Parts: sequence; C-alpha cells; structure tokens
Amino acid sequence: MFRREFLGAVAAVAAGGTANGLHRLLPAAGRPSAAAPGRIGASDVAAVRQTIAQFRTLAYRFGWGASLDPAVGFAGWTHGMLSAEQSTATATELRIALVQLYLLIGWAHFDGGRPDDARRQQVQALALARDAEQPALVGHVLSEMSQVTTEHGDPRDGLRLAGYGLVALDPTPAHAPVRGGLHIAEAWALAQVADDRRAEEALSRAADELARADLSAGPDWSWATAHLYTPGWLESNAGRVHTELARTPQLRSHAETAVGAAETALASYDGQVSRNAKDQVSLATAQLLDGARDEGLRAGHHAVEQVAALHSARTFTMLARLADVAHRYYANAPDAIDLRHRIAALTPRAQREPARDSAARPPAPLRYPAQSTGGVA
Repeated sequence: MFRREFLGAVAAVAAGGTANGLHRLLPAAGRPSAAAPGRIGASDVAAVRQTIAQFRTLAYRFGWGASLDPAVGFAGWTHGMLSAEQSTATATELRIALVQLYLLIGWAHFDGGRPDDARRQQVQALALARDAEQPALVGHVLSEMSQVTTEHGDPRDGLRLAGYGLVALDPTPAHAPVRGGLHIAEAWALAQVADDRRAEEALSRAADELARADLSAGPDWSWATAHLYTPGWLESNAGRVHTELARTPQLRSHAETAVGAAETALASYDGQVSRNAKDQVSLATAQLLDGARDEGLRAGHHAVEQVAALHSARTFTMLARLADVAHRYYANAPDAIDLRHRIAALTPRAQREPARDSAARPPAPLRYPAQSTGGVA
C-alpha cells in the first residue's frame, strides 16, 4: 500500500501537480522542546542554513548516524517556524532550507539501515520543494529518493523515480547539475540489474551534464548541493556503478574500469571521510574482481580500518559485499580468510549478505524507453 501511494503521489508532484497526495506519507510530527518564534526574517533562515551545514559536516566526519538525533530535534523546532509571521520571500527560503534538513535526516536514516523512515523524510522534503515552487529542487529530492529506493532492493522503482525527476526539470543549463545527479541515480539502478550498456549511457549523460554545470548561474539554493559536484564525486559514483556491474560474473570485465574510477576518486579526497571510506571499499572490491589479489586485500584491510570509525550501516553492507567477493574468488587463501574474519567481526549481523552464486545468471534487464524524458513504464 505504501509503495503504490508513494509512487502515485510522487509522479503527480513531478508532473507539476499539488503535494496534497503526499500528506498521508509524511513522518510523524516531532514535538519541539520550545516554541518557535512568532515572527521570522532572513537572518533566522540564514541561521537555520548554518546549523544544517554543521550537521552535514558532522555527518561527513563520523557518518550520517552521528547527525541524526540533533537534526531530528532541530527539525521539530524549525518546522514550527512555517506558521510564524514572515514575508513571502522568507517563507520560500525557509521551505528550501527545510528541504535540505529533511533530506539530511532521510539520508541519516538510510545510512542507519532504515530506508522506510528515510523515504518518509524525503516525502516531507518533496512536499516542501513543491510548495516552494522550485522544480530543480523537486528533481534533486527525486534523485535522492531514487537512490534510497534502489538500494532498498527496488531498482525498477528507483529508475522510475529518476525518470520522474527528469520530467520535473527544464533543459536550461541552470538545471544541469540536478540532471547529472538524476542520471547517476539511473546508472546505479541499472547496475543493480546488470544492464551495463544503459548504465554506461547514463554515466555518460551525467558526465555531459556536470561538465556544463554552472552552480553560480543556478537557483539560489545551489549552495546547498555544491558538495555533490566537488572533484571526484562523479568518479566515486562511477566506481560504485562499475564495481556493482563487475559482481555479475558475465560482466566482470567492468572491474578494470571500476579500479581506475575509484583511484581517481580517492586521489581527489576532499575531507568527506564517509565518501572516502566508500571509495576505499569500492577500490578493494574492484581490485579483487580484477584479479589483483594482493592489492585488493591490502586495500580491503585499509577499508576495514576506515569503516570502523563510522556509524554507517550502508558502508557495513559494502564491506559484506567485499567479503562475498573475497570468498567467491579467493575462498582458500589465508589472507583472504583473514580479511573476511575482520569484516565479520565488524559488520552487524543484520547487514551480512549471503554469498551470491557465482554461476547465477544475471537478472533480466529492465525494459524502458531509451530516453528517460517521459518517465519509465
């Protein structure tokens, strides 16, 4: 029931409809510890943005779980500001800031292994983005919705959501960064079903969009997503896509490309500890798939050390997949067994995956239009 209502309401919003259908899907309202001010202005919204930036810094340093509790408490109070007396411009800016806050909370839930809670927070962000009449922001929210849905095990729905996001945008250069993110989301969904040709096409489209992106010419809220387009961000995502493709035995040749992309991403390290750890796991997995056993195991041990310092169920899942590859191709190697034991000791039981059958056939490819500009059937 949630899935049907979720997809139907999101499709309506992406096509320009109202957010009324989203209300049943919103998270339960938190009870603020103090009353919100009766009147607010631009300086109040600026303070909200500054606090959100601090939460994001905390998440990059220690994992998204580290920012969850303070962000939820702050959201309960900040949401009350919507009913304060304010100008039209302030009301719009407050909604835009709240979109970023709810997306941050959603990502923290997702990183903590709670995708349903994440999607409810993203629904709240989508409703606010539509209320603010910001189509590019709607597209950005749908990009994050697509990623969460795909990793929740629903790549077909993830692909639909990315397609809805592209529908919400216009072809102007100002929307190029958001289109780039949506194409990345497409590529990740396609990698999950081993559709390598279309995944590579989506990565190529993402690179084209990001190459012509000019954040200074974008919407006023572009500052909030600038961190997504830092050097190495595209390569980081490309590395994950090609690594996932290479996990299918028939597509193992993608491992070489994945190694190069992960190395490029690591070389452009910009202080985002959580992203750096994921890139390290991608590199180790890709090297093992590429036959570079010694390099892959060294990178794997380094990855374990990095992940141990994070509060990230998603990264634990990536480690479990690394252990699966080490078992599948190097089951009897003592150093590979040692790596698997280290990962097993670190990884919560709920995040461990059963080994994939190396003889398994890849999933059937998705059927959808070649150009994702009109949604996905």
